[in-house]
Amino acid sequence: MAFLNGLFTLLSVIFFICLIVALIKPSIFKIKTRLKAFLIFFTAMIVCSVGISFTLSDEQKAKIAEEQRVAEQKAQVERETKEKAEAQEEKLEGEQRQADAKKDQLVEQKLNAEKQAEIQEKELVKLKKLMNTAHLTTASNIPSAKIIPIALALSERKSDVEKSEMHTGQILDVYLKTQDAVWSDANILFMAASNAEKVLKELRKQNVKDLTNVRFHAKTTLVDQYNNKSESKIFTLNYNYSEVLKLNMENTSLYQDYLKFAQFESNGRVGRDVFNAWCADDSNRKFSGSFCSQ
Repeated sequence: MAFLNGLFTLLSVIFFICLIVALIKPSIFKIKTRLKAFLIFFTAMIVCSVGISFTLSDEQKAKIAEEQRVAEQKAQVERETKEKAEAQEEKLEGEQRQADAKKDQLVEQKLNAEKQAEIQEKELVKLKKLMNTAHLTTASNIPSAKIIPIALALSERKSDVEKSEMHTGQILDVYLKTQDAVWSDANILFMAASNAEKVLKELRKQNVKDLTNVRFHAKTTLVDQYNNKSESKIFTLNYNYSEVLKLNMENTSLYQDYLKFAQFESNGRVGRDVFNAWCADDSNRKFSGSFCSQ
């Protein structure tokens, strides 16, 4: 069988060479056409190949089968390796895309934060300017959204207000400008209450709602028996702002209407004299409710 196998192998090689030669020059084999030469020698090669397969020994068949198995295993390993490499590459690309997306997101967040910080800085400068115009100082923990409408209201009445303070978010202290000492005692309270009314109206106009009290501090220039002048706070008008908000603005035209919701707090004898002089007027007592009964 080994001899026949070798013979068929040799013939197969010879016929292959003849096929090549016949395709180039078929006349050597006295064949008229290349097609006919191709069919003859190709058929002969097929017959030899069949003969080779039938004459293989068991050992050769086993060897060929083993080689095929090894080749298939190698091909399988190569496929798996390629698939793993592709999967790993795809995973790395996905991770890179996620990293790039996260980086872009961080950059965008940083830009937004910087832009927001710039806006806040501009708003803070604007707020400080407004507060300076209104002569207003506040505690650091009070939000700007609450300060702005109050500052806007006070800036409208800056001609009447010396300074204002808000140390808590609920109480506003307004210090009125010094009253002229040549005025009568009653006129001092009249001017203070009139200016307080104007400020309260501006607060309502700016839609300020979350204050509990607005305290107006009045001072005047006092002259002692030795003709020495000194400025001194003489009284405070402490308005219940939540009650002031309930006033019907259309039907309210008198500053005395606002005094209905104010407590008079005297700072010494001069303040009490001012209070008594003002309340001595029947019209004032009539329109200010229970103010004069304090």
